[in-house]
Amino acid sequence: MKLRTKPIEKWVFFDDNFQIVEDERDASCAFLISPLTPKIQSGLVLAATEHEWDKNQRFDHVDFYKMRMDKIDKAVIDWKGVENEDGTSMIVSRKNKELLHAYNSALFDKLLDYINKMEEKQQALEAGNEKNLPAGQNGFPAKE
Repeated sequence: MKLRTKPIEKWVFFDDNFQIVEDERDASCAFLISPLTPKIQSGLVLAATEHEWDKNQRFDHVDFYKMRMDKIDKAVIDWKGVENEDGTSMIVSRKNKELLHAYNSALFDKLLDYINKMEEKQQALEAGNEKNLPAGQNGFPAKE
């Protein structure tokens, strides 16, 4: 039995209208993503949570923007076709991911939705619940 020790990575392609496309030839930019494990995700929540004490009662305040940017930073590994205004390629860094997010948060909404679906699928496969996945998403074609 082979154990998976390397994280799954996948290129996601976007067209000029920032819609996900299947074919690389139709894409204007692409992002290499890797779904996060539940342990890493819980660590992101803990890192974005601030605790406040008032009269022996603890209140947790979650910084959702920090949590979102941490997830983007961990899940987006590389990109192609992402350029500055002067046409030079942008280096993949947290700062540039934040700039790109500020410029086009809708693109990251779609990308994070895609990452979430990949994570759910991976968790279901690891838990042995392939039968609970929608048809066609478990590696087998949908029954007709």
